Amino acid sequence: MYAIRYTSPSGKTWTTSNTYSDTIANTAGCDSVITVNLTVRNKTTETNSPDVCDSYTSPSGKTWTTSNTYSDTIANTAGCDSVITVNLTVRNKTTETITANVCDTYTSPSGRHTWFGTGIYKDTIPNAAGCDSILTINLTVIATPVVTVSTLAGSGTSGYTDGTGTSAQFKNPYGVAVDGAGNVYVADRYNHRIRKITTSGVVSTLAGSSQGYTDGTGTSAQFYNPTGVAVDGAGNVYVADLSNHRIRKITTSGVVSTLAGSTSGYADGTGTSAQFNNPSGVAVDGAGNVYVADLSNHRIRKITASGVVSTLAGSTYGYADGTGTSASFDKPYGVAVDGAGNVYVADLYNHRIRKITASGVVSTLAGNGTYGYTDGTGTSAQFSYPKGVAVDGAGNVYVADQSNHAHSKNNCIRCGQHARWYGTYGYTDGTGTSAKFAYPTGVAVDGAGNVYVADESNHRIRKITLSAGSAETTETITANVCDSYTSPSGKTWTTSNTYSDTIANTAGCDSVITVNLTVRNKTTETITANVCDTYTSPSGRHTWFGTGIYKDTIPNAAGCDSILTINLTVIATPIVTVSTLAGSTQGYTDGTGTSAQFKYPMGSSGRWRWKCVCSGSVKPPHSKNNYIRCGQHARW
Repeated sequence: MYAIRYTSPSGKTWTTSNTYSDTIANTAGCDSVITVNLTVRNKTTETNSPDVCDSYTSPSGKTWTTSNTYSDTIANTAGCDSVITVNLTVRNKTTETITANVCDTYTSPSGRHTWFGTGIYKDTIPNAAGCDSILTINLTVIATPVVTVSTLAGSGTSGYTDGTGTSAQFKNPYGVAVDGAGNVYVADRYNHRIRKITTSGVVSTLAGSSQGYTDGTGTSAQFYNPTGVAVDGAGNVYVADLSNHRIRKITTSGVVSTLAGSTSGYADGTGTSAQFNNPSGVAVDGAGNVYVADLSNHRIRKITASGVVSTLAGSTYGYADGTGTSASFDKPYGVAVDGAGNVYVADLYNHRIRKITASGVVSTLAGNGTYGYTDGTGTSAQFSYPKGVAVDGAGNVYVADQSNHAHSKNNCIRCGQHARWYGTYGYTDGTGTSAKFAYPTGVAVDGAGNVYVADESNHRIRKITLSAGSAETTETITANVCDSYTSPSGKTWTTSNTYSDTIANTAGCDSVITVNLTVRNKTTETITANVCDTYTSPSGRHTWFGTGIYKDTIPNAAGCDSILTINLTVIATPIVTVSTLAGSTQGYTDGTGTSAQFKYPMGSSGRWRWKCVCSGSVKPPHSKNNYIRCGQHARW
């Protein structure tokens, strides 16, 4: 800072801003009095470090669009300008695609997400300037994630009890929703109540009592078969009150009001002038718009925050993709909405998952319309009466596939790839497909990727979590081969031994395989044997009684058999027994033994078929020399 001073007409000096009085004397005695309103400015230097989005305008009015260190001067009329050094960081709103290969777990660049499975994900990196970076991550996870199903609350017995975990009771829970703090809300259909479950599993009644229709606070309010539930960012809960044909709203203090709807029917309008016909599913977006699956009207309705009801899509029942009312649904049951305003519909009787853009264009995301169960892509997949649908921040769509007793995950970013995680009919907690559900109807997903399921006929709320699988593996292989063996990594070994093989991957989680290897070679060998009366071949497949040269094969699992030539000398003369197997006089008769007749069997001049027994061996007759031969060179 530089000291600036002001010298008055009389010669006084002042250095600070103030109002001063100055007198100029003259010899005549008539002095002049001057009032001085003084502003003293100091010449300054200053350093700023702004972090901005796109561009920055300096105090003097200059505009800069790139990161750098700039100098800015603020001039004043006194001539003592201020000089500002600006250490400027300019950020731009960017979109970027990242390809990542990991062993088992991936933490997003923002640090806000952790993923365990292969997929295409979205991440946002915020900055203080407000120009966030949007990242698309093409993620490959080597390990298969572990999917664990547990019971969050409910005893499995139909009833009504508040409590903790399995001490609580539900009666056919239909819809679920989860808020930012992890609290789960349940549309407890046949108890006509909305229940709340904390992260520690404590179940309480948020609103509702006996069957009926009453607005009010907490248990003074009434619902009639509530089936759908959603929660907004402020903690307000929205309810599809099926048999009251209304959409209800519950504030954080438990005050229940009617957002829209009156008697059964179909009418767009505001608040209670609108009509629904068995609304079954409900979802809410970030702007406070509520989307309704209007079951028996076969339409998807939209309610603004001010209660104005319109038809987003659908008309009469059927199946047709299209825009707005040119599209058709058949009993749409569940709805969900993503951050971009796309609405997803569980189209119950069409056995499909439909997608509606913010402009009302309806398409089929997955399902071919045929009742059944098939994993696949898009319309090659099959569902069986899907009722519940949810979508997470990465765009993954989750389906409660009711009659398949499965919870399905459909990743629309990955071109509709459909995979069933778990479920046959029954009740079992466990991992993957060992878990069982009984008519899952509602589904919700929280920010951490945990999935919540309304397991209707089990009267429970289930929780599904994903955790990292193991990518680094050790394995032992026992191999029995012919000549040589090529390992999984491509190595070749030709001798029997125990080897170690490593399969490397780009993620760095190599698999180590121990190979217990037996290598066999195809061989030929000649054996000379002298025996008293009987010789069993090395393979155990033959028994010989006479002198001769024989062949034997020793097979092995690798397919490289050993061929043996046996020069055999048998000391004893084998006993040859001749009997008549069949035949009598010349003629033609079928029958048993000697009751049968032949005429020159096998072209021989005799009239019998012979059974030649050489210690158990049966040989055909040799007709040319009128002898029966057995073994190598024995004439009988």
